[in-house]
Amino acid sequence: MLHGGRPAGELAEEFGAYWVDGARGGGQDRFARLTVEFMVHAVRHPAVREQLVGLLFPGEGAGSGRHPPAVEGSGLGELPYDEADAILKSLDLGMRLLTLLAPERCPPELFPKALRLLAAPKADG
Repeated sequence: MLHGGRPAGELAEEFGAYWVDGARGGGQDRFARLTVEFMVHAVRHPAVREQLVGLLFPGEGAGSGRHPPAVEGSGLGELPYDEADAILKSLDLGMRLLTLLAPERCPPELFPKALRLLAAPKADG
């Protein structure tokens, strides 16, 4: 979805809606639980950690230029691709866990709001 060549603003909106649909449908609950378990296991086992880091952060050649959902002129769009990618993954994983833990305080609809704030062009002045 993020690498389809569509305008950044459209991608951010579409990804946010996709994320909310997944969270509301329960699919992200299972993923969040599995992610927590796997990350804790990876922290305790260096070989697993190395593999997980390799999956999450593929390294050189994974992407360049502006990250796809980052609108030109946005704070996110000013970052190197790998830094923007790490921030977006952190937002995704963190929101998944908080939505699972306390959905009344961290409803899924906060994800697209946060994504819009990160990807939006900076105001002039």
